[in-house]
Amino acid sequence: MAAFLTKEDIRRALADENLSQFEDRVLATVKPAIDFVRRQRKDKDLPIGISKMGGLPDLPTGFRWPTRTALAHETGNEPTTSRDIYDQMREEARRREFSLAFFAQLNLNTLSLEAGFDLDLPDSGILYIFEDITDYDEHEAYRVFRIEENLGRLERHTPPEELVLLSDAKDPTLPFSDQQMAEVLEPCSILTVPFHWLQSSGSFYSRMYDFLEKPSTDYCPVIEATDGENVNPFGDRLGGWPVPIQHDPEPKFRDDRSRSFLPGNDEIRLLFSWGGEYFAGTRLMHSDLSGDGVMHLMMHREDMLAGRFDKAKALYQYT
Repeated sequence: MAAFLTKEDIRRALADENLSQFEDRVLATVKPAIDFVRRQRKDKDLPIGISKMGGLPDLPTGFRWPTRTALAHETGNEPTTSRDIYDQMREEARRREFSLAFFAQLNLNTLSLEAGFDLDLPDSGILYIFEDITDYDEHEAYRVFRIEENLGRLERHTPPEELVLLSDAKDPTLPFSDQQMAEVLEPCSILTVPFHWLQSSGSFYSRMYDFLEKPSTDYCPVIEATDGENVNPFGDRLGGWPVPIQHDPEPKFRDDRSRSFLPGNDEIRLLFSWGGEYFAGTRLMHSDLSGDGVMHLMMHREDMLAGRFDKAKALYQYT
């Protein structure tokens, strides 16, 4: 996945593919990033404010649970099966203001201390990602906001009942109340190279592809786990350059999609991306937006620098 520990690793990987003539230009486009290993833990035992996916969010005392406004709806038939009942509940929820489901929180106070922290991001506060589990299109389904709050004033919040009822209707065999786990995000600092280089490599395409897709110095974190512990790197990333599955995701977030990105063009930035898989028992609401691909949360760099995280949009890619 083109994750390197040092610039020397990048130089060596380029040399291995006979691409040393690109060394200075490639190094000029490198950005630091944080990749994560997910370690499943009991949510109730986790410290307040820890970076995690799933579980219950740690929000300021008295914080109003996020909602979205009413959406357009489609008319359907009367329910005849349990799935039809869920579909009707979902459409009814789309017709009115409805609660968003907690998905992840990222503690910038601690992550900013990592060598791979992307300097386009603020170095304090907590980033929260919430999901509209009634949405059909991932592009508008996620809401991101940042709270700068003393961790001593945060507390774990339980979700509104309407969310739990809808999630349980989608999959009654895995009720929300039975899921007691969260997935702690353990940071690994790396250097990333933009896949834009494939667009500009011409006759060197195959070698550049090997450099980006399967570099000889590709970094993989050492995973330490006790017997029976669920630990795995699912490809989650904060900042840096995204790892595309089908194509570079950046053009999808620009009005003029016909123009390709020159290597290092950071007009569109990766905020956070995550692998769609997660461990059984993790406390997440059931959604049609999940899968075994990768979800990219992207935004314009000018919005990131201004802290306008509500402008972030999502793109799902899969093989």
